[in-house]
Amino acid sequence: MSQISCGPWLLHWLTPEILVSDSELEQGVHPSEWDEALDWKSQIRRSEYLRSRWLLRQLTKYHDKLGKTPAGAPIWPPGLVGSLTHKSGFIGLVLAPTHEWLSLGIDAEDPAKMRLDFVPRLCNEAEATLLQGLAGGDDEHHRLLLTVLFSFKESLFKVLFPLGETMFYFHDAQVINIDQQTEQISIRLLRQVSPLTPAGFVLTGSYRCFASVGRSFVLTCVGMGRATSGGTGSDSCG
Repeated sequence: MSQISCGPWLLHWLTPEILVSDSELEQGVHPSEWDEALDWKSQIRRSEYLRSRWLLRQLTKYHDKLGKTPAGAPIWPPGLVGSLTHKSGFIGLVLAPTHEWLSLGIDAEDPAKMRLDFVPRLCNEAEATLLQGLAGGDDEHHRLLLTVLFSFKESLFKVLFPLGETMFYFHDAQVINIDQQTEQISIRLLRQVSPLTPAGFVLTGSYRCFASVGRSFVLTCVGMGRATSGGTGSDSCG
């Protein structure tokens, strides 16, 4: 297991090459989680699910089942809030105390899988113009920036859905700035998605590009702090 910083966050990163035996997994997860995973046909899904729960137990010594709300949002161990991401067997986990943070969102993506013809699905016209200007005609850099935008919108959903349990989509929020020097990204909500985040609310998070076991990843993170109040404003995680 390694640790990767992204803004103020510390990502706990478990790679596929770190082997955890079935006996270790069975002992390190809740019995109901083990039984549930055994019924799944997808070996990759089963492995990622069990390894993510095993990682959580290694870090927290919390032995109860990681539950979910009726809408599917995770119920984290008492005193903690967190976020999980997994990609092709790689597992990432961030945890923080609930007295400081209401919710967290992280996401990891592989920029090699991004295509520029995804732009209309992921971006509005202003976002597309922003990315083109930052890329300066470099298609590889353009794909990297599009991966950052896509990943950050995934992180945004993870941080906001538990607060309002309202579905929203890529075009319901607009990236308004990507600072490539500080590796910060800001996004404005175009409609209300929780009681704390009305239309116009701006959140600022962090991103980082890194390599792991011969593969490249874009990591994004964003948090909603306890000090955040409703109304148009900004909450920074970096």
